Amino acid sequence: MALFEAADPVSAMEDLLARERAAILLGDFPALDKLAREKERMASRLQGAAADPSSFERLRKMSDRNGRLLEATRKGLVDARQKIKALDAPQQLHTYDASGRRTILTQSPKALKKRG
Repeated sequence: MALFEAADPVSAMEDLLARERAAILLGDFPALDKLAREKERMASRLQGAAADPSSFERLRKMSDRNGRLLEATRKGLVDARQKIKALDAPQQLHTYDASGRRTILTQSPKALKKRG
């Protein structure tokens, strides 16, 4: 953190939030974990920082934007998990046989292959 210690706390937080945004857009979850710890340390430095209100407003907007991106990412992951689960479930078709009796045809799910 020596690089950030010498920098203005507001500028350092702006840089951190920009890196966080890039990591979110790239889906770099290990980097997001590291950046979260950095952000906690940086927040404590900001508490004593003397900066104009517009600087803090800019940081709030950047943080809010990243929060919206993270929420969209979370929702996308939940949706993807549900779609995979649905594909993994046996498919059923309710129909009638030649004598008029109701029958259920079941198709086993196809094995999903992981692309690498």
